[in-house]
Amino acid sequence: GYETLIIITYFVMLAVFGVSAQTAATRGKKKVEEPDTMPFKDRLSFRTNEVDWVLSTANIGAEFDISNSVYNRYTVGAVLKYNPKSKGTLVPKYVYDLFEAKVEARKYWRTDKNPRTGKQNPHSRYWRAYYAGVWFDYMDINLKLSQTGRKGKAYGIGGEFGYNIFVKERPQDADLLIEALKNDFDGFDELREWLLACPKFGNNIKEVDDEAAKIAEKISEIVTSQKNYLGNPFRADWSTPSTHLLYGYWVGATPDGRKARTELNYGVDPLFGEASNGLGFRMLSNMKLPFSMFNGGYASHMGINPRFFTSPDFEGKGEDFSDRIMTPLFFNCESEGVRPFYLYVNVTTPETLRKVLENPKKYAPSGVYIMRIHGTFVNFLDLSPDIQQDIIMRLDLESTRL
Repeated sequence: GYETLIIITYFVMLAVFGVSAQTAATRGKKKVEEPDTMPFKDRLSFRTNEVDWVLSTANIGAEFDISNSVYNRYTVGAVLKYNPKSKGTLVPKYVYDLFEAKVEARKYWRTDKNPRTGKQNPHSRYWRAYYAGVWFDYMDINLKLSQTGRKGKAYGIGGEFGYNIFVKERPQDADLLIEALKNDFDGFDELREWLLACPKFGNNIKEVDDEAAKIAEKISEIVTSQKNYLGNPFRADWSTPSTHLLYGYWVGATPDGRKARTELNYGVDPLFGEASNGLGFRMLSNMKLPFSMFNGGYASHMGINPRFFTSPDFEGKGEDFSDRIMTPLFFNCESEGVRPFYLYVNVTTPETLRKVLENPKKYAPSGVYIMRIHGTFVNFLDLSPDIQQDIIMRLDLESTRL
């Protein structure tokens, strides 16, 4: 009913928990008025090195964009390090006295290939900004780690290469995301790729999972607060018996990178392809949801590769399934509160189902290939093409690796 539609519409947002609508103005084509310049305070940044602090070496670095354009890629910077000479009457066994001053220039860029290995990763560039640069430094050092040591002054010049990982984006650019959603990401391809690479529910990431639980709790409260014609509260139902296909058709683009009129996630499961670290991580995320508030029901589906059950006979495979799937999910001593009570599993692979569709006479000579679909067994060959493809996608074996 109506309350279920509300839940599914909002639950797809769980795919981007922990990721606010904060994007840099340089991502995607501009369709809204945006400043092309940065104020002075945003052009200056500071950094420090934790390893040096562990070695009792105070250090600080500063970096400055050479232009105020948001498209600037060049910076200049300086670094100071200082570990003063120890004072006292005792002769230390080890000596590490240092003063270093360094100036450097860098160029930043992003790429969809790892510069070191050359391997393609279509999402990596939205996490990392690579840089290459040159530096010049002056060093006054007194170093003694054994019977003999080194002491003196030195000048050096060299090159550097590395990357920065962005941990926070600019909240003032949230309007760009709103415009991208209205246009179904048309003209915002780079922004969409970045959103697809952001942390997602189902990977045991605390910030993401905590936000998932808060949103699920809030939506459940909204549904429960509504009364039916008898004056009784509605119950929050978080299950979707293939209706996520229908709902998805009427839901626009969402901030996880999903495009309009495409399917939503099934029940309380992550959206296809977003939980890529195996069943353990997926279930650790799942355990944090407020199941006690899902009093209208909820459902989860798992497609598991049969190669994980290696016993030679069916009885042994059943015991493997009980030990490796049922016990951790339903009898997990680490899980507090309500456990999942509606779960259905298909032990097969997408490749197998595609073969069945391509050559049913060979792989299903009787014309019947049984699948478990939300509470009932059905003939896979009798389903509509859309539901067949949904089942193939929903197997999502990367999210259920053992």
